[in-house]
Amino acid sequence: MPESELPKILKLIHFLKEEILQIESVKGEDLEMFGESFGSWQDERSPEEIIHETYESRKSTSRDIQL
Repeated sequence: MPESELPKILKLIHFLKEEILQIESVKGEDLEMFGESFGSWQDERSPEEIIHETYESRKSTSRDIQL
């Protein structure tokens, strides 16, 4: 390999190293945030109020399907 190509190869190695390390740190942060999303549900509303709101937020669509 010509010596003139060495800086290009080093630049490529540096780029790959930075990309791999960045991906690993993002995965770690994502995994940590995912784990933090677990826990008990906290709400001031009664179960009946939550159920009522759930049903009210659903939208019904009527479809006239003919076969």
